[in-house]
Amino acid sequence: MNRKLDSKEVQRILAHQKNNVDMYIFVKKEDVVDGNEYYFLGKAHYLEGTAEETTMPNEKKDNIVTMTLSMETPVKDEIYRYIIEE
Repeated sequence: MNRKLDSKEVQRILAHQKNNVDMYIFVKKEDVVDGNEYYFLGKAHYLEGTAEETTMPNEKKDNIVTMTLSMETPVKDEIYRYIIEE
């Protein structure tokens, strides 16, 4: 995983609204035994000016891009709690 602000994948996300491309968010709960369950959270929009290059806090210090997304519809409370609780 080596992402920078000028990566093609990142640029597509940053320009998704300008290009009329919908962005749907799926998440995976880390501690799921089989690791194959994803949860649909809904449609989101990138908040302009929030993307930043940084590094993962791991041994490799992988380059990543973080950004703030705004959900079009609030995430259902029961799904949110299930995902964040251990």
